[in-house]
Amino acid sequence: MWQGASASAVPAADRFDWFDQVVANALAPVALRPLDAAAFHAEGAVLDLGEAQISRFSYSPVGSRRTSGLIRKRDPEQYQLGLGVPRSRTVDLPTDGRWKPPVDS
Repeated sequence: MWQGASASAVPAADRFDWFDQVVANALAPVALRPLDAAAFHAEGAVLDLGEAQISRFSYSPVGSRRTSGLIRKRDPEQYQLGLGVPRSRTVDLPTDGRWKPPVDS
């Protein structure tokens, strides 16, 4: 059974911090930056299948990066498969380690 939550249940000033913590706990530690913190909204749900877990998220535009320090914070034997489905933004995964903001598609 899916278990979910929405940032709308959190005061507006705390919504991005709430989402940042949810992502760190459900997926992996990641450095996130909202493009518009004041208008940020997110929701997510998790389906626990025993040895596997499915997570789904919908959220306002963010920039993200994972440093080697953040990567080392999680179990190295844990594997994750991610599928990003952009709506009005594109996903930019730079290989030079520099973060770039999303651009309108």
